[in-house]
Parts: sequence; C-alpha cells; structure tokens
Amino acid sequence: MQGSSPSGEADASTTDPVAITGGVLVDGTGGEPVQEAGVVVTNGRISDVGHMDDLDVPSDAEVLDADGQVIMPGLVEAHTHMSQYKELNPVMDRFRTFTFENTIEYNALKAAENLETMLFTGATTIRDMAGRDLLPMSLRNAVEDGTIIGPRINPTGPMITSTGGSDDNRQPMRATENLSNGREANGPAAIVREVREMFKAGATHVKLEGTGSWLSAFSDAHTQTLTQEEMEAAVEEAHRKDMTVAIHAQGNEAVKSAARAGIDTIEHGTYADEEALRLIKENGSRLVPTLFPFNEFPKNAETCHLTEQHLEDLQADYEAAEEMFALALEMDVPMALGSDSYPPLGLHHGAAAKEARYWVEFGSTPMNAIEHATRESAKALGREDEVGTLEVGKYGDLLLVDGRPDETIDDLR
Repeated sequence: MQGSSPSGEADASTTDPVAITGGVLVDGTGGEPVQEAGVVVTNGRISDVGHMDDLDVPSDAEVLDADGQVIMPGLVEAHTHMSQYKELNPVMDRFRTFTFENTIEYNALKAAENLETMLFTGATTIRDMAGRDLLPMSLRNAVEDGTIIGPRINPTGPMITSTGGSDDNRQPMRATENLSNGREANGPAAIVREVREMFKAGATHVKLEGTGSWLSAFSDAHTQTLTQEEMEAAVEEAHRKDMTVAIHAQGNEAVKSAARAGIDTIEHGTYADEEALRLIKENGSRLVPTLFPFNEFPKNAETCHLTEQHLEDLQADYEAAEEMFALALEMDVPMALGSDSYPPLGLHHGAAAKEARYWVEFGSTPMNAIEHATRESAKALGREDEVGTLEVGKYGDLLLVDGRPDETIDDLR
C-alpha cells in the first residue's frame, strides 16, 4: 500500500492513520521476522512498527487484519524499461520495440499502462533504465502530480551509446533514423555533453552502454564499446551534479573498466570473473545481475522473433550468468535486484518477484533476495532514507503477502 495519492505522497489534511496488524513482519533491515507484528502509517509515513504489544495504534486508525500474511516493504525494482511494450517489431532482423509505426505518443500511453501494472504487482519504487526520448522524466512527473497511477520513478533518460554500440540502431549511413532508446556520443567531451543534457531534462541517473548484447545490431556482449576515459568523464560530470551512473556491461573487460571508473551500478555483468567482481567491491560499485531475461527469452523465441543465433547467444549468457552470480554471492559483492523488464515476457506483471525467484534458483536464500529487492535496491537508487525498509519516518510503501516469501520465494508472486 501507499498513501492516498498515486505517487504515495499522502495529503496530510485528508489521510487518516492506517494500522496493519497481526502479521509476520519482514521489515527489510536484515532482522529476524517478527510474529504478531504491525505497522502504523500516518499521513503517508510510517509512524510506528513492531510487535503488537509495543505498537501505538491511534484511536481513529483504520485497522487492517494481516493474520496469515507477511508485512514487508514494497519492492524496489532497480532495472526496468517502462516505455517498451508487448507489440514487437523486428528491425534489421533483430528484436526491437521501436519502429516508425510506433509513435512516441503511443509509447507514452503504453508506458502509463505498464506503470499501473508494476504498482499493482508489488513494485512501489522503480528505476526506469533508458526510455524513448524524455519519456522516463515525463512519466515521473505525471506520477508525482497525480496525472497517472504508478510507483515512484527514478529516471535515467535515453542510454548514452557509442556509434555502433548497443543502442545504435541506425542502418549504415542513415544518420537520422535511430529507432532506439539511445543517444549517440563519441569521446569524453561528447559524453559530458550528453550527461549535461540528461541533467537538464531532469534525470536522476545516467545510463551508459559499455558492451553490446545478444540483441545488438552492430556489437556483441563481449566487445567493450566505451573507453575507460569516456566512462570516467561520465562519472565525473554526473557525480558533480549529484546523479548516479549505471552501465550496461556484460563482457569481463568492460565490467573491469566500469568498476575502475567508479560507475555506481553495473548492469548484467554476465561474463565477470573473480577479478572483475573484486574490483566492483573495491571501487564502491554495485552489481545488478538481471537473471530473468536470460531464462525467459528462449521460452518465448517465436513471439520475440528470435533466430538460432539469438538462442545460442542467450544460452551462453545463461551459463555465464549462473556461474557469475554464484561467485558474486560467495564473494559478498554488493548487488541490487532488477529484472530488466521487457513486456513481451510479462515482466511488468510481477517483474521483481520473478527476478527474485531466479536469484533463489541460482543460489540465493529467499530472505537475501527479498533484502536485495527492497533495502539494497533502495541504496542503489539513493533512496534508502525514504523506502526499502519498514522503519519510522519512511514512506508507508508496503505489501501484504499471503504465505511466507521469506521462506518460500514463490509466495512473493
């Protein structure tokens, strides 16, 4: 639940206290679950939380019985794509969601639909990790002013990509037809300009591309597409403006360069080895492994127009991600949970919960997955003082879940 307005910003003059009582409290802090516990939300903020014997419930509070349920923080989805949607179109024989037939106005309407779905399936805060033009910032503003219903949004704006990089979808020599969520820039000066453009447009994060992927037209998952100097320039400028930097980086060398550059979150990290993971830890970065797409795209090969080469690439990604994630757990690498949600796979329908399921399948405990889908993802977004745990003073963004997701992760779905 959130406060009375769509963004969760409750109106203090109209919002009565709400008490959720009698459930099992999994507060996201890492503490043990508390039986017979409750949470009180007043004016959109948590005013009390803990065991029922110690809970201060106002006499005018609306009381909701959570017997048989877990009370936990709303999910913080650290890697989504809200302006992509389920009607797919192949461009250059590759999987794409943007074509000339799909206008930005249509993208905006589908994105609003996606946001509502995300909220009602448990994600109360998200990071929109590259969208078409200024849509991520516009969606954030529309949610905050109550125009549309959705989770709290941390937008990145378009991904900054090199020519021939992950999100350069121009056909050769056709410079004005980049059907993508990317902005091309080459060299440190051009990268800095794009960071400033994102800041001016209202982005809270910057996303770079450091490698291609299985669906890139001109690059692959292993080849580094930005130089160390370009990454460092982006970090220096973004941090000067209190923005964080994320990077799409699957190949091992790109992950190492990104960590050395001090990039805040490294998305995917598919082929990272022990040295790369150690550099993430040493340089204060955070890994967002995005396990779900590697598992689910092959199951939807026909719907997504996938070729045999796509499937071979995805199988290699799957095997590498499984090995990398197990090693990251063993090394206690800082991570956040993000699904890299693509609507064709139904990822907006419980995206973070489905990603958490793969974390457990690949070696995490259920409680660890929940803590990364709440507290740790909030840290990655720089919102740990507002969301991610159920503590006094934070927003009343919480879920009531049947069963025990802290013991059986499928209950989260």
